[in-house]
Amino acid sequence: MCSRILQNKRKPLKQTRFYYWSEKVFNSVIAWYGRTLTVVLRYRFITLLVTIGTLVGTLLLYVVIPKGFFPVQDTGVILGIKRSAA
Repeated sequence: MCSRILQNKRKPLKQTRFYYWSEKVFNSVIAWYGRTLTVVLRYRFITLLVTIGTLVGTLLLYVVIPKGFFPVQDTGVILGIKRSAA
């Protein structure tokens, strides 16, 4: 009953140029995602190898790269000095 009684009587709004442009960009992103997903699913084993290689490389770089952001001499103390004008 509601679908018969409550019908949309308003005229559809005219869309702006920005809407059409953003819709075109959005659709191209969706299409690109679909194409890349198809390639990844076609070559699943290679994708798995690349993922494992990335994980191993990340762990190796974590071990090899130095992690000291601050110099050893940095004690974390802030010193403020006030001089009187007299």
